[in-house]
Amino acid sequence: MRLLTPIRVMALALLVAACGGSPASGAPEPKRDQNVITLDELSQETTSNVFEAIQHLRPQMLRVRGGAGSASLSGNSSYQIQVYLGGAKIGTLDALRDISVSTVREIRYLDAAEATQRYGTGNSGGAIVLTPR
Repeated sequence: MRLLTPIRVMALALLVAACGGSPASGAPEPKRDQNVITLDELSQETTSNVFEAIQHLRPQMLRVRGGAGSASLSGNSSYQIQVYLGGAKIGTLDALRDISVSTVREIRYLDAAEATQRYGTGNSGGAIVLTPR
């Protein structure tokens, strides 16, 4: 039977430390859902209104997606993104400028199909759903 010399013990300890490092140190961060802004993210936001927070954190939420985008540029209001607060329709994207970040727990983008399924017709541009605190 071989005895471990101090050098071998040190080498073994270094090997164990290298292989068994903290999982948080080398693990990639969990991927964010591009259609959801969480309370954690909103709590760190320095902007005052929801429109600016979305513009900073997930600007793609403010753009109509899919083939309907060109229609919205021509002024067709049926392709505008609708905004819902606590399940009630409050308007289009401009309504987000009047809502304080501190009053919102979650912001979720729904594409046109999801928005129509949940809220009915008139959501061809999708919807932004705000969950109040």
